[in-house]
Amino acid sequence: HPVGPGLLALPGTIMTDASTPTPEAAAAAVRSQKAEGADFIKTVGLSRANFLGAMHEANALGIPFDGHVNSDVDVREAAKGMRAIEHLGPAETMLLSCSSDEAAIRQALAALDPTPPQVGPQADMADVIARIIASPLSNLPAAEIALIARVVDTYDEAKCRALAGELVADGSWQVPTLIRLRTMSLPDDPAYANDPNLRFIPSDTRRMWAELAEE
Repeated sequence: HPVGPGLLALPGTIMTDASTPTPEAAAAAVRSQKAEGADFIKTVGLSRANFLGAMHEANALGIPFDGHVNSDVDVREAAKGMRAIEHLGPAETMLLSCSSDEAAIRQALAALDPTPPQVGPQADMADVIARIIASPLSNLPAAEIALIARVVDTYDEAKCRALAGELVADGSWQVPTLIRLRTMSLPDDPAYANDPNLRFIPSDTRRMWAELAEE
């Protein structure tokens, strides 16, 4: 008997702008993955047009659409077609819809470079990809980090409760992965550097984590 949980569902290749650079390519990838037997579509880093192209095709074909939502997509809109949103976005995506200054912050974000960090076969940058996965926020420009702080400072609980009601009504599950969010936001917490479980982690990975914590 195998030790560990059984595999319940498996997506196709993770969809990014690097692998699906147009809405048409994104829709075609969804069709291909469904034909190959994928249980759901997984998106990471799809910018708005490509995201919507993939989501609409997945919905039309009746295959679940899950994953990340970039800040150029309103999470309310995404929830209409997503079964599950991971890491509350991540970054500012979910909290942005809870901000009392949402419209102005969205406008400021739109003025930034909309190209998200890419993880995919065309990126061909193993070390860069590993660092992005380990600490996504460290790759963001200072201007976006400042906007994330502004999102937090303008948090509106009433708006957040209203958003939660919309997500429930749309049947869009949230996957908070709170430890992941904490390590992204507080990578320099001494608790991580002193964790005894680090002895099980390869030395190269530990070294990279230490470097990221100092950045």
